[in-house]
This record gives sequence, structure tokens and C-alpha cells, in this order.
Amino acid sequence: MKPFASVLIFFAFVISSAMSSIGSYKTTEHKIVNDLNQALALTLQEKQDGWITPDTIRTYRDHLNIAQLKDRAYVSYSLRNEPTDVTCSDTMTLRTPYQTIGFRGYANCSFGTIFGLSDQRLSLSLSLLAMIWAIFSVYYFRRNHPQLMANLVSYGGLSYSEDEDAFYNARYEQLHLTPMQHQLMQMFFRSATHQLSKSEICDALWPKKDDPSETLYTLIKRLKPAIEGNSNLKIEVDRGRAYRLTDK
Repeated sequence: MKPFASVLIFFAFVISSAMSSIGSYKTTEHKIVNDLNQALALTLQEKQDGWITPDTIRTYRDHLNIAQLKDRAYVSYSLRNEPTDVTCSDTMTLRTPYQTIGFRGYANCSFGTIFGLSDQRLSLSLSLLAMIWAIFSVYYFRRNHPQLMANLVSYGGLSYSEDEDAFYNARYEQLHLTPMQHQLMQMFFRSATHQLSKSEICDALWPKKDDPSETLYTLIKRLKPAIEGNSNLKIEVDRGRAYRLTDK
């Protein structure tokens, strides 16, 4: 399994969960408005005058089907097409012998109230799947590609993990280097220019040796196939005084 595919699947679960949650919220909000509409219509059928009294509000609440609305709904006068930013019914009119009066039913519902009334089981299930997938992915990559979870420095198709203290090729396969080869590659990777002088290498690897030139030559000769066969890198020699790790 590729890391990119794992991330895509995780975000697919997260986005699906969010869309499901929003859809359920909107559906519940629509049901509340429909309930407010039908309760107001029944209340106006029973009214004989245009006054709003405590009995009007009690009658209105009795006609509501959603129990959670019964103690938070009320009726108010309204102008036709009056804009509002709260949950409410459509404007309905009552004609009396003297005038036509507009009414609107309101439910004092916060975002949390509507969210609590909505069915979020699918959204929660998808969120749980996203969490399980994330845990599985982390476990999978820790087990099969530990270098992906480590602190990596990459150059020319070769990666060095500070946490694992190991080198990996582009296929996430670990390179098996000798201790001297490993130490020299560390020096190349930790150098900002990926270039080391002959004296730097010799002082670090053979501090007590008088003339390690031949040993260095042998080390570089044996290191080249291991590096060039597993990456786009090559080791270049600069007049025998410096060595440079370059990207082909």
C-alpha cells in the first residue's frame, strides 16, 4: 500500500463523514420548519381573532409533533416575506373582519439543539472508520516501512533516517553498508554542499593513521557500486583533494 493512497482513503472517510453530518443537519432543520408550519396552520384554523394570547402559544405547542420543540416554540406577528436568520415557519395569514394579520412560528433552536436532534449515526460511523484506518495505516507503515515514520534527509534518490540511523533507496530498501562506509555517507549527507575534503575524511575516520590515502581510495572504490547501484548519486573526485556526492 502506498502512503498517498492511505492518505486519500483517510480523507475520503473524513469528507464523507462531514458531508453526511451536514446532510443530516439540513434534513433535521427542514423537518423542524415543516413541523412549525403544520402546527401554525392548525393553530390559525382554531383562532377566532387576531390576538396572540398564552392560549395561542399553548395551542401552537400542542400541535407540534417534535417533542423537543414544545417548550421552546412560540408565535409572533410577522410582515409578509420578512427576512429572518433564525429557525421559523413560513408567514401565514389570518383574515379577520377588519384586517389581514401575518403570523409566524418560531423555535428557539441553537445549532447544538438541531445537531442533537439530527441522526448522526452514519457520520459517527464514518468518523470511527477514519480513526481506525488512521491507526491501521500508522501501524502498517511502522511495521513495513519504518523509514517513512522517521526523520528523513533525502538526496538523489537516497534517504538517510536520523531516527533509524540507516540509509534507504527509492524502494524503501535498507542499504547494508560497512561501518566505515556508513560513517562516510553520514558525513556526505550532513555536509551542506555534500562535499568533503580528503583531510576531513581522514581525520574523522583514521585520526591516528599517518597516511590513510590508500585506505581511503579502497573505501571509496568499494562504496561507489553500493551507492550508484541504489540511487542517482555518484561520488566524484576533485584532483584527489576532495570528494563530492553529486546527483546524476
